[in-house]
Amino acid sequence: MTAMEQMEENLQIFSQNNPLTDDEKAMLDKVVQSMADLVPCTACRYCCEACPQELDIPKLISMYNELNYSKKIGVLDFTLRAMDEKEMPSACLGCGACQKLCPQNIAIPDVLAKFDKALQEAKTQ
Repeated sequence: MTAMEQMEENLQIFSQNNPLTDDEKAMLDKVVQSMADLVPCTACRYCCEACPQELDIPKLISMYNELNYSKKIGVLDFTLRAMDEKEMPSACLGCGACQKLCPQNIAIPDVLAKFDKALQEAKTQ
């Protein structure tokens, strides 16, 4: 708020008791559920420094989140087809060196394994 009018408008809006409808609550629950399985990577890239496979871990996690959120391979298919096998989540050795450097404490090898499994399942559909 940068003006008294904005503050007054906010006070008026939030002083009213307008609870959500059951449909609105159901919609919010659905959105929260769809976001609950997303990995909170900040793309700091610390993990990349330790990866013996030189994987672009933040990119892979972002792609995993996109697949996990949309539940469809969709646009990711174009990106995946442009990647070499050595850039894919299946190239992860599971050594955990990346995880030791992650300030978000993400279980990176587990995420990449889940992403690889999801990609394999998407190929069979």
